[in-house]
Amino acid sequence: MTLTADYLRLTGDPLGADELELATFNGGLGAQHPSGRWWAYNTPMDGAREASAHTIVFQARAGTPELNCCSVNGPRVLGLLSEWAVMSAPDGLAINSYLPGSCALAFAGRAVRLELDQDYPRTNSQRVRLFTSGDKDRTLRLRIPAWSANTRVHANFENVATHAAAGSFLEIRRRWRTGDEVVLEFDFGLRAVAGANEAAGKVSLYRGPLLLAYDQSRNRFDEDKLPAVNLARLGEARLVSPLPSPLAWQPRSWVLLDLPVDAGGVLRLVDFADAGAAGTRYRSWLSVVTPLPPPAFTQYPPDAGSVRPGPVRFQWREPRGLSNVACRLEIATCADFSKVLLKTNCPAHNRLDLDLSVLPTATGRDLWWRVVTRSPGGETTPGVPPARFRLAAEAPAQVLPLDVERGATLALLMDGHTVGSGMAPEFTNTTARDCALGANPHFDGNEFLAGTFSDLGLWGRALAEWNLLS
Repeated sequence: MTLTADYLRLTGDPLGADELELATFNGGLGAQHPSGRWWAYNTPMDGAREASAHTIVFQARAGTPELNCCSVNGPRVLGLLSEWAVMSAPDGLAINSYLPGSCALAFAGRAVRLELDQDYPRTNSQRVRLFTSGDKDRTLRLRIPAWSANTRVHANFENVATHAAAGSFLEIRRRWRTGDEVVLEFDFGLRAVAGANEAAGKVSLYRGPLLLAYDQSRNRFDEDKLPAVNLARLGEARLVSPLPSPLAWQPRSWVLLDLPVDAGGVLRLVDFADAGAAGTRYRSWLSVVTPLPPPAFTQYPPDAGSVRPGPVRFQWREPRGLSNVACRLEIATCADFSKVLLKTNCPAHNRLDLDLSVLPTATGRDLWWRVVTRSPGGETTPGVPPARFRLAAEAPAQVLPLDVERGATLALLMDGHTVGSGMAPEFTNTTARDCALGANPHFDGNEFLAGTFSDLGLWGRALAEWNLLS
């Protein structure tokens, strides 16, 4: 989060503030117990919350058993708000966070006080009131989140747009006076984010910046009986007024809503920060009646790479977990894909060769590309920035890594013949740097291979059986 705050400060990119808001409301506050006594070491999307003192008990010391890296660094999530909630620019101010509160600061030699007095994110609006005076025009920048497709704007003065574009800053330049106010009404309609990898075929639901989750204590059924969500019925969700908690330390939830399900009844969802707070199990990856296709993530050409005009191979990490998924590759002259140069359907396989010399654009300029997945459930655009590449005649020839044999089976061959097999993960996101042959480097018990190795070879790819026989 600190790195993202620095990125926001350096670039002024509102997407950086979007990510900080999502991390604060969901992962950050989800890791803190409502009592404030402990922070979690791990806050999974599905599962249960556990105090870091239990997860990393090896850090416990006599007299301070709950003092560890999580309990020390976790509160920085909230402290960091002071660094990114409101920022200054040479010609004005930028408001990045809409949590209610007030702040006072000096700008251009004059005192400025801001008040945000609506109950965001429980409500979908926020009012910004200014208390200042001056004889020069200044610019106030108001972040419009990328998830708010339809943001309405109201002000008690003239010459202000009534709508604002998602993923941008609404800039208002004027000679500000005490009592000026701007009200933003955000689009809090439920939206679904398609899962990838082990979450393929499932979705996460968001209301504004808040991730929603099933909580065992809020429903009449356990997680193994969790009904599938019909995405066509998201508009039928209804907010529920939460009852006061009998526990003095547990604050009122930010959001509690009932979503009708096809099996009858409702699925009650709560904001992720509150899910599992009472020690119950929770889930934020939800099964759906008609799954959305999992996203595809670009690989080659790599982001910020250069390629020659002519034949170029585009390669991406293909979606896993669902059949009947097709892809559409798109190339555009801008990152928001409002000016698309090329759209072409391609099979679900993870590559496509294109001749870029036919593109109606000059060399030396940046282009962006992405892969949109399609299935009977709809279309999915990856929720990450698209990859950027440059057409350049002087670019080196494209070099791709060797193909990797894919599959979930690990085979043991002896003298050229398969003598055993087992299941293996098709992908892994590990960052482990250690490796051992014949033993587990993280286990100091009696676990080893009773034998010796006569030879050892390393390849930068998985080998199929025919590779070994040849």
